[in-house]
Amino acid sequence: MNAPHQDTGFFTEPLSSRDPEIFGSIRSELGRQRDEIELI
Repeated sequence: MNAPHQDTGFFTEPLSSRDPEIFGSIRSELGRQRDEIELI
């Protein structure tokens, strides 16, 4: 019937290689939240 299928969809590739700009933004934001204090 159907041969085994290797999923090559969007979520199988790491974000760092799929979209380095977004990956960098997320990484920077996580660092900011972890390392800085925000007073309201």
